[in-house]
Amino acid sequence: MLVSIIIPCYNAGQYIAECLEHALTQTHRPIEIIAVDNNSSDNTLSILQDWQREHPSLLRVLEVRKQGAPAARNAGLAVAAGEWLQFLDADDLILPEKIERQVDLLSRARPQPVQIIGSYVDAHPDGKSIPRPARAAAPFDVIAFSNLGQTSANLFCRESVLAIGCWDESLPNAQDLDLIFRLLMMKEGEGVLYDPHFNTIYRHHNAGSITSRHPSLLTRNTLKVRLSHFSNLKQQHSQLFAREQALFEDMLYFAIYRAGIYDIA
Repeated sequence: MLVSIIIPCYNAGQYIAECLEHALTQTHRPIEIIAVDNNSSDNTLSILQDWQREHPSLLRVLEVRKQGAPAARNAGLAVAAGEWLQFLDADDLILPEKIERQVDLLSRARPQPVQIIGSYVDAHPDGKSIPRPARAAAPFDVIAFSNLGQTSANLFCRESVLAIGCWDESLPNAQDLDLIFRLLMMKEGEGVLYDPHFNTIYRHHNAGSITSRHPSLLTRNTLKVRLSHFSNLKQQHSQLFAREQALFEDMLYFAIYRAGIYDIA
Protein backbone atom coordinates (compact mmCIF):
# COMPACT_ATOMS: atom_id res chain seq x y z
CA MET A 1 0.00 0.00 0.00
CA LEU A 2 1.59 3.24 -1.17
CA VAL A 3 1.29 6.05 1.38
CA SER A 4 1.83 9.66 0.32
CA ILE A 5 3.37 11.96 2.92
CA ILE A 6 2.37 15.57 2.14
CA ILE A 7 4.25 18.34 3.96
CA PRO A 8 3.14 21.98 3.59
CA CYS A 9 6.10 24.28 4.35
CA TYR A 10 6.09 27.97 5.17
CA ASN A 11 9.23 29.52 6.70
CA ALA A 12 10.06 26.16 8.26
CA GLY A 13 13.82 26.35 7.83
CA GLN A 14 14.37 25.75 11.55
CA TYR A 15 12.38 22.51 11.56
CA ILE A 16 12.04 21.00 8.10
CA ALA A 17 15.27 18.95 8.02
CA GLU A 18 14.31 17.05 11.17
CA CYS A 19 10.77 16.60 9.85
CA LEU A 20 12.08 15.13 6.57
CA GLU A 21 14.52 12.88 8.39
CA HIS A 22 11.69 11.35 10.41
CA ALA A 23 9.54 10.96 7.30
CA LEU A 24 12.34 9.18 5.43
CA THR A 25 12.99 6.75 8.28
CA GLN A 26 9.45 5.33 8.19
CA THR A 27 9.59 1.55 8.39
CA HIS A 28 6.62 1.26 6.04
CA ARG A 29 7.33 1.00 2.34
CA PRO A 30 6.39 2.09 -0.25
CA ILE A 31 6.10 5.79 0.54
CA GLU A 32 6.40 8.99 -1.42
CA ILE A 33 7.11 12.37 0.17
CA ILE A 34 5.71 15.54 -1.38
CA ALA A 35 7.01 18.74 0.23
CA VAL A 36 5.14 21.89 -0.81
CA ASP A 37 6.85 25.25 -0.32
CA ASN A 38 4.21 27.92 0.30
CA ASN A 39 5.95 31.24 -0.46
CA SER A 40 8.65 30.88 2.20
CA SER A 41 10.88 33.92 2.69
CA ASP A 42 13.57 32.05 4.64
CA ASN A 43 15.81 29.17 3.50
CA THR A 44 13.05 26.51 3.49
CA LEU A 45 12.99 26.03 -0.28
CA SER A 46 16.77 25.66 -0.60
CA ILE A 47 16.77 23.05 2.21
CA LEU A 48 13.98 21.13 0.47
CA GLN A 49 15.88 21.20 -2.83
CA ASP A 50 19.05 19.91 -1.13
CA TRP A 51 17.12 16.99 0.37
CA GLN A 52 15.45 16.29 -2.97
CA ARG A 53 18.85 15.97 -4.64
CA GLU A 54 19.87 13.46 -1.95
CA HIS A 55 16.63 11.44 -2.16
CA PRO A 56 15.31 11.87 -5.72
CA SER A 57 13.34 8.62 -5.70
CA LEU A 58 11.44 9.42 -2.51
CA LEU A 59 11.10 13.21 -2.26
CA ARG A 60 9.38 15.62 -4.63
CA VAL A 61 9.35 19.38 -4.04
CA LEU A 62 6.54 21.64 -5.26
CA GLU A 63 6.17 25.41 -5.12
CA VAL A 64 2.69 26.86 -4.58
CA ARG A 65 1.88 30.56 -4.69
CA LYS A 66 -1.58 30.51 -3.11
CA GLN A 67 -1.03 31.17 0.58
CA GLY A 68 -2.17 28.83 3.34
CA ALA A 69 -1.64 25.26 4.49
CA PRO A 70 -4.91 23.97 2.95
CA ALA A 71 -3.85 25.20 -0.51
CA ALA A 72 -0.43 23.59 -0.07
CA ARG A 73 -1.99 20.30 1.09
CA ASN A 74 -4.38 20.30 -1.87
CA ALA A 75 -1.47 20.93 -4.26
CA GLY A 76 0.33 17.91 -2.83
CA LEU A 77 -2.85 15.87 -2.96
CA ALA A 78 -3.29 16.71 -6.66
CA VAL A 79 -0.07 14.86 -7.56
CA ALA A 80 -0.15 12.18 -4.85
CA ALA A 81 -0.41 8.56 -5.97
CA GLY A 82 -0.87 6.91 -2.57
CA GLU A 83 -4.01 5.08 -1.51
CA TRP A 84 -3.60 6.67 1.92
CA LEU A 85 -2.41 10.14 2.90
CA GLN A 86 -0.18 11.28 5.73
CA PHE A 87 -0.49 15.07 6.07
CA LEU A 88 2.55 16.16 8.08
CA ASP A 89 3.09 19.71 9.32
CA ALA A 90 6.66 20.86 8.76
CA ASP A 91 7.39 21.41 12.45
CA ASP A 92 5.92 18.08 13.63
CA LEU A 93 7.58 14.67 13.80
CA ILE A 94 6.36 11.14 13.10
CA LEU A 95 8.27 8.29 14.71
CA PRO A 96 9.60 5.47 12.48
CA GLU A 97 6.72 3.00 13.02
CA LYS A 98 3.89 5.51 12.77
CA ILE A 99 2.67 4.69 9.28
CA GLU A 100 3.46 0.97 9.56
CA ARG A 101 1.31 0.61 12.68
CA GLN A 102 -1.61 2.45 11.09
CA VAL A 103 -1.40 0.47 7.85
CA ASP A 104 -1.45 -2.68 9.98
CA LEU A 105 -4.69 -1.46 11.57
CA LEU A 106 -6.10 -0.94 8.08
CA SER A 107 -5.12 -4.43 6.97
CA ARG A 108 -7.30 -5.94 9.71
CA ALA A 109 -10.27 -3.57 9.39
CA ARG A 110 -13.50 -4.68 7.71
CA PRO A 111 -15.06 -2.73 6.15
CA GLN A 112 -12.28 -0.32 5.23
CA PRO A 113 -12.47 3.02 7.11
CA VAL A 114 -12.10 6.47 5.58
CA GLN A 115 -9.77 7.82 8.28
CA ILE A 116 -7.63 6.87 11.27
CA ILE A 117 -7.60 9.12 14.34
CA GLY A 118 -4.14 8.90 15.88
CA SER A 119 -2.73 9.39 19.37
CA TYR A 120 0.00 11.99 19.75
CA VAL A 121 2.19 13.84 22.23
CA ASP A 122 2.00 17.60 22.82
CA ALA A 123 5.60 18.82 23.11
CA HIS A 124 5.98 22.26 24.69
CA PRO A 125 9.01 24.58 24.59
CA ASP A 126 9.56 24.19 28.36
CA GLY A 127 10.13 20.46 27.86
CA LYS A 128 6.73 19.37 29.13
CA SER A 129 5.11 16.53 27.17
CA ILE A 130 1.40 15.71 27.38
CA PRO A 131 0.02 12.48 25.84
CA ARG A 132 -3.19 12.89 23.86
CA PRO A 133 -4.72 9.44 23.32
CA ALA A 134 -7.13 8.78 20.48
CA ARG A 135 -10.32 7.84 22.27
CA ALA A 136 -12.42 5.05 20.77
CA ALA A 137 -15.68 6.82 21.59
CA ALA A 138 -18.79 7.38 19.54
CA PRO A 139 -17.58 9.37 16.50
CA PHE A 140 -19.74 12.38 17.20
CA ASP A 141 -18.50 12.54 20.79
CA VAL A 142 -15.06 12.80 19.24
CA ILE A 143 -16.05 15.57 16.82
CA ALA A 144 -18.06 17.48 19.42
CA PHE A 145 -15.20 17.95 21.83
CA SER A 146 -12.31 18.03 19.35
CA ASN A 147 -10.76 14.69 20.35
CA LEU A 148 -9.81 14.35 16.71
CA GLY A 149 -6.23 13.28 16.91
CA GLN A 150 -4.21 15.97 15.13
CA THR A 151 -3.48 16.56 11.46
CA SER A 152 -0.04 14.91 11.58
CA ALA A 153 -1.25 12.07 13.83
CA ASN A 154 -4.03 10.93 11.53
CA LEU A 155 -4.17 8.96 8.27
CA PHE A 156 -6.70 9.66 5.52
CA CYS A 157 -8.11 7.64 2.62
CA ARG A 158 -7.16 9.52 -0.56
CA GLU A 159 -10.29 8.49 -2.46
CA SER A 160 -12.52 9.72 0.37
CA VAL A 161 -10.71 13.06 0.74
CA LEU A 162 -11.11 13.66 -3.00
CA ALA A 163 -14.79 12.72 -2.79
CA ILE A 164 -15.55 15.44 -0.23
CA GLY A 165 -13.73 18.15 -2.17
CA CYS A 166 -10.36 18.09 -0.37
CA TRP A 167 -9.25 20.77 2.14
CA ASP A 168 -11.32 23.96 2.41
CA GLU A 169 -8.87 26.66 1.33
CA SER A 170 -11.10 29.47 2.65
CA LEU A 171 -10.60 28.49 6.31
CA PRO A 172 -7.78 30.25 8.23
CA ASN A 173 -7.89 27.61 10.99
CA ALA A 174 -9.94 24.58 12.16
CA GLN A 175 -9.26 23.00 8.76
CA ASP A 176 -8.68 19.55 10.23
CA LEU A 177 -11.89 19.80 12.25
CA ASP A 178 -13.76 20.61 9.05
CA LEU A 179 -12.11 17.84 7.00
CA ILE A 180 -12.75 15.17 9.64
CA PHE A 181 -16.36 16.31 10.06
CA ARG A 182 -17.03 16.07 6.33
CA LEU A 183 -15.45 12.61 6.22
CA LEU A 184 -17.72 11.54 9.09
CA MET A 185 -20.73 12.73 7.09
CA MET A 186 -19.83 10.34 4.25
CA LYS A 187 -20.96 7.37 6.35
CA GLU A 188 -22.98 9.13 9.06
CA GLY A 189 -20.35 8.56 11.71
CA GLU A 190 -18.99 5.25 10.48
CA GLY A 191 -15.64 4.54 8.90
CA VAL A 192 -13.31 5.60 11.73
CA LEU A 193 -10.41 3.73 13.33
CA TYR A 194 -8.53 4.82 16.45
CA ASP A 195 -4.78 4.31 16.83
CA PRO A 196 -3.64 4.00 20.48
CA HIS A 197 0.09 4.27 19.71
CA PHE A 198 1.86 7.56 20.44
CA ASN A 199 3.91 7.91 17.27
CA THR A 200 3.41 11.60 16.51
CA ILE A 201 5.00 14.60 18.21
CA TYR A 202 3.05 17.85 17.89
CA ARG A 203 5.44 20.66 18.67
CA HIS A 204 4.19 23.90 20.21
CA HIS A 205 6.09 27.18 19.95
CA ASN A 206 6.16 30.27 22.13
CA ALA A 207 5.41 32.71 19.34
CA GLY A 208 4.53 32.97 15.69
CA SER A 209 1.45 30.79 15.42
CA ILE A 210 -2.08 32.07 14.95
CA THR A 211 -2.93 30.45 18.29
CA SER A 212 -0.44 32.54 20.24
CA ARG A 213 -0.86 35.77 18.24
CA HIS A 214 -4.63 35.90 17.68
CA PRO A 215 -6.51 33.58 20.05
CA SER A 216 -9.70 35.64 19.77
CA LEU A 217 -9.66 35.36 15.99
CA LEU A 218 -8.94 31.64 16.18
CA THR A 219 -11.84 30.88 18.51
CA ARG A 220 -14.26 33.01 16.48
CA ASN A 221 -13.26 31.23 13.27
CA THR A 222 -13.68 27.86 14.97
CA LEU A 223 -17.14 28.92 16.11
CA LYS A 224 -18.02 29.80 12.50
CA VAL A 225 -16.96 26.32 11.40
CA ARG A 226 -19.06 24.75 14.18
CA LEU A 227 -22.08 26.86 13.19
CA SER A 228 -21.66 25.75 9.58
CA HIS A 229 -21.56 22.11 10.64
CA PHE A 230 -24.61 22.56 12.87
CA SER A 231 -26.60 24.15 10.02
CA ASN A 232 -25.47 21.52 7.52
CA LEU A 233 -26.56 18.70 9.81
CA LYS A 234 -29.92 20.24 10.56
CA GLN A 235 -30.76 20.87 6.91
CA GLN A 236 -29.18 17.94 5.09
CA HIS A 237 -29.05 15.14 7.67
CA SER A 238 -32.23 15.69 9.63
CA GLN A 239 -32.52 12.14 11.01
CA LEU A 240 -28.91 12.13 12.17
CA PHE A 241 -29.37 15.59 13.65
CA ALA A 242 -32.46 14.49 15.58
CA ARG A 243 -30.64 11.43 16.92
CA GLU A 244 -27.60 13.40 18.11
CA GLN A 245 -29.16 16.83 18.72
CA ALA A 246 -28.18 17.18 22.38
CA LEU A 247 -24.57 16.35 21.58
CA PHE A 248 -24.44 18.76 18.63
CA GLU A 249 -25.88 21.53 20.80
CA ASP A 250 -23.19 20.82 23.41
CA MET A 251 -20.64 21.10 20.59
CA LEU A 252 -21.98 24.50 19.63
CA TYR A 253 -22.23 25.86 23.19
CA PHE A 254 -18.68 24.72 23.89
CA ALA A 255 -17.47 26.68 20.87
CA ILE A 256 -19.39 29.76 22.03
CA TYR A 257 -17.86 29.43 25.49
CA ARG A 258 -14.34 29.21 24.06
CA ALA A 259 -14.89 32.29 21.91
CA GLY A 260 -16.35 34.14 24.89
CA ILE A 261 -13.15 33.67 26.91
CA TYR A 262 -11.49 36.18 24.57
CA ASP A 263 -14.48 38.24 23.45
CA ILE A 264 -17.47 38.13 25.76
CA ALA A 265 -19.53 40.44 23.50
